[in-house]
Amino acid sequence: MKQGLLRYDPKDGVRKNIGDYIQSLAARQFLGPDYVLVEREQLHHYNGEPMKLIMNAWWMHYPENWPPSERIDPLFVSFHITPKVAERMLHEKSVAYLKRYQPIGCRDKGTQALLSQHGIESYFSGCLTLTLGLSYQAAPKSDRVIIINPQFNRPSLKKPANFLRALWSCVGKYSLLKAISKKLYLSDSFISILKTTYFYNAYSKKFDDQLLVDAEYFTHGVDVKDFQSEQERFDYADHLLKEYSTASLVITSRLHAALPCVAIGVPTIFIYGEDIPRSAGRFDGLLEHVNCLQYKNKEWVGLNGFQVEGKITQGKVIPNKNTHQPLADQMAATVRNFLSR
Repeated sequence: MKQGLLRYDPKDGVRKNIGDYIQSLAARQFLGPDYVLVEREQLHHYNGEPMKLIMNAWWMHYPENWPPSERIDPLFVSFHITPKVAERMLHEKSVAYLKRYQPIGCRDKGTQALLSQHGIESYFSGCLTLTLGLSYQAAPKSDRVIIINPQFNRPSLKKPANFLRALWSCVGKYSLLKAISKKLYLSDSFISILKTTYFYNAYSKKFDDQLLVDAEYFTHGVDVKDFQSEQERFDYADHLLKEYSTASLVITSRLHAALPCVAIGVPTIFIYGEDIPRSAGRFDGLLEHVNCLQYKNKEWVGLNGFQVEGKITQGKVIPNKNTHQPLADQMAATVRNFLSR
């Protein structure tokens, strides 16, 4: 039977989260060379020959397009439903569809709870990106720190006192902030430096100045116009994972940077941002396997037992928990069994 792999059109036609493609790279490592790309939001239109499809993804922008075509044989593993569309997605027809393929392997315990509320048998599988250690290996370069989409509270004129403090910081540490801004925003404009000030005022309480200045900054938000084809998007996702694999430390607020890096064996810290909108339950069951810090009430606190005394410097060793492997092994076995039958 034909094999499929998910691809993703941007909802706004402009910006895309390359983390979606990292999820598909996790699925692709189990496929043969002749897979077919199918768009996540258009599976109900698929009318080709019968196809096996690993359904590890975030679902979805257009719940009216659910469930998928009957010509798709799905494997529900690492499956996430965003709560914003849960009510529209889990209608009577959809519930009946999911029950045909139960038990449903859920990426997070939030999705598992949603399905259970509708009488759908499910289990927590974890995220398929935790299997990426099968295809990528850590090869750290000394003191190479990579920071990916760090979350922090942005400047707001609604809080003039904070705004004025940021302006004062700009004056006091202008050269340092300018150097970071050029990497974080690829700009040293006044607005970019001001936003960098908010980043610095929070992160400098836990991370050494030299680390923040010397770090390399990456983003998972990309402009689709920068890519000529789907292959280029996949190639870029692959390029990012290879870059991350050479880091001695990755600091990120992106789930699909943190989990792949843990899988690859790269020391990783996940930043759980304060006052940042999060889908309810999105991380439940996953962050237990990652070193997590949260900036709350102007203080850094460790989550799930993770603690680091003092400031983190470039040479500080931050070992991963390495508790994810049983999940990764089980998902890999589930996928291989599905594709072989």
